Amino acid sequence: MKVRLLSLFAFAAISLKSSASAEVNFVDAENRSKGFEAVATKLDLGGDLYSYIDTEGYIEQIAKLLSEFVQGIQVMTVAQGGALNPAMAFANQFEVYGEHLGLFNIEAVGASAYFKDEKFHCKTYLYQPEGRAGLFTLIGDEPHEFELLQHAPADTDYFYSCDLSLNRLEPILRNIAIDVMGEIGVAMLDQALERPLPEIDLTSGDLLASLDTEIALIMSLGEGQSLPEALADIPEFEIPQINATVMMRNLAPLIDKLMQAPGWQEQVTVTKSGSVTFYTFPEYETTLPFGEGAGFFATDSETGFAYLSTSVTHYDACIAKSNGLAQSASFKVATTDLPL
Repeated sequence: MKVRLLSLFAFAAISLKSSASAEVNFVDAENRSKGFEAVATKLDLGGDLYSYIDTEGYIEQIAKLLSEFVQGIQVMTVAQGGALNPAMAFANQFEVYGEHLGLFNIEAVGASAYFKDEKFHCKTYLYQPEGRAGLFTLIGDEPHEFELLQHAPADTDYFYSCDLSLNRLEPILRNIAIDVMGEIGVAMLDQALERPLPEIDLTSGDLLASLDTEIALIMSLGEGQSLPEALADIPEFEIPQINATVMMRNLAPLIDKLMQAPGWQEQVTVTKSGSVTFYTFPEYETTLPFGEGAGFFATDSETGFAYLSTSVTHYDACIAKSNGLAQSASFKVATTDLPL
């Protein structure tokens, strides 16, 4: 039996139908959590699961308690004549970490789920009225159409797409370093970012700065394959053949740079076709779970896209932009309530 999974992430507020019902008794408006209405409109009330938690102030309190707990351990260790581990000296800064990582911006959390058409339809919403901060800025800006969905063929069993802006991590780390360690922390961070990567004309900072991308994982599951003889004693168990392609926007220059490292050059065969460069790995020693053939990286100097695929056949099917998954009946049923 083939299992069809769909994972779509917009990483921002999406306005859906209201879950309010005349049969639901609400507390008086003055006693109601101020984030409730904002979260409730994003969820589905009346299904198998509905959860709302007001977290305003609680995360800060937890961070403070953790800091005080670690500080108590540190004081006890010193009082008993012990020496503090250098790393432990900075382990009581949970309030600093929570602030710069954006955790304190979360004022409420909601979740819902209902069962329909042999599927659970689940939603989770983090309420951040002051906007995203810290780690939450790494997953894109405003919500947008799933443009890479057009690359998913009709037989796709799993599609995942998201923005990923890891180049925004450096200022977050810098602010933490300043508050926790001062000038010493900043100097240590700069030293780490300026350190060259082995065998590549690239620093850690250069690598981090280039990681601003949109990615998509497109996967289809083929017929089941029997286990190797060493595991043949396991009854009635097969591993489905995996055909997968990962698409990465803006990362072609980085992949080309990484592939110049001697370690990679010894392992791959380089071929070109127009603006596309293929870095092909040796054929798989076993057909499990990817089937026959060889995986490869591909970079397109014209579009800036980089690809990682298990086979040329699946890569070609994705490049064709058939929009097959989006047009399939099962996809339309699964995404009925989503603003695609």
